[in-house]
Amino acid sequence: MMGDKNIMISKFISLRVLNTLIVLLFCFTGSVFAQISGNYAAGAFTGMKGAIIPPSGNFVLENGTLIYNTREFVDSDGNSRDIATVNALANRTIFGHVFDLQILGGDYFPAVIIPFANVALRPEPGSEKDFQLGDLILQPLALGWHEGTMHYQFVYNIWLPTGRFNAGASNNVGKGLYSHLLTAAATWLQEAETPWAATLMLRYDIMGKQQDTNIEPGNVLIIEGGAGQEIVKGLDLGLTYYFMTQTTKEKDPSQDTEKDTYMAASIGPELNWRPNSLPGFQVALRSYFEFAARNSSQGIFTVLSLAYILGSGS
Repeated sequence: MMGDKNIMISKFISLRVLNTLIVLLFCFTGSVFAQISGNYAAGAFTGMKGAIIPPSGNFVLENGTLIYNTREFVDSDGNSRDIATVNALANRTIFGHVFDLQILGGDYFPAVIIPFANVALRPEPGSEKDFQLGDLILQPLALGWHEGTMHYQFVYNIWLPTGRFNAGASNNVGKGLYSHLLTAAATWLQEAETPWAATLMLRYDIMGKQQDTNIEPGNVLIIEGGAGQEIVKGLDLGLTYYFMTQTTKEKDPSQDTEKDTYMAASIGPELNWRPNSLPGFQVALRSYFEFAARNSSQGIFTVLSLAYILGSGS
């Protein structure tokens, strides 16, 4: 039972309760994007076991710290130029519960994600960072299915404009708009003492109209996941990745010309540790090294996550 709970934490943490996310990295890359970036930060919730929802009857608590560092911007033609160094910091806390209720045969897992960040939306040069509440994320629907070694997940998240936003201000943390994220994911988990695992996630970020400016940011497609092995009991090592691309162009009523879409890819190491002395607890660390960026920043994104699952689920 204790071993099962440890495994389930590992499965969850990438679970992306939100699968979602965190709204925060949006601030990170958004500060140097040529246009408003999507709300979901690619890589914020993923990994080799990311599509496995914990068993019913469990409460989930997760706190994640996200750091994005870049000093490079790549234009639409692939030309790189140096920019002022961006060191962005965000923190999220997830509260979720897997109910003893099934919808369409899947376990039901609603959650709420509370984000904070120190980076304003497209801050002005020299502006000071101000760590404050970002845009709240709700997860009213998350369903998980388990079929032998295969696990599937469908998630719907909505971003609420609760973070501070004033058009033209340099101390914004919120984006001033609603957005919706749809996620479909699958994880293969080998049945073995030290199993291999692999995950593929498809996400689509649908952006609303920004208040006051009436700007409509482009929608974003994100493909992400990971693969690796539990090399010794309680310790996973693997690789994680993401690819994101804007599928529609930003619409700005104050400008006659359309902005180019952006894209970026990334790959990096993943480590998950579940100590035997703390059943239900997991530490996860992932780093992403970006490449092939176009019309966006290109840097290093790191996620440190602490998760705990408590309840009667097995």
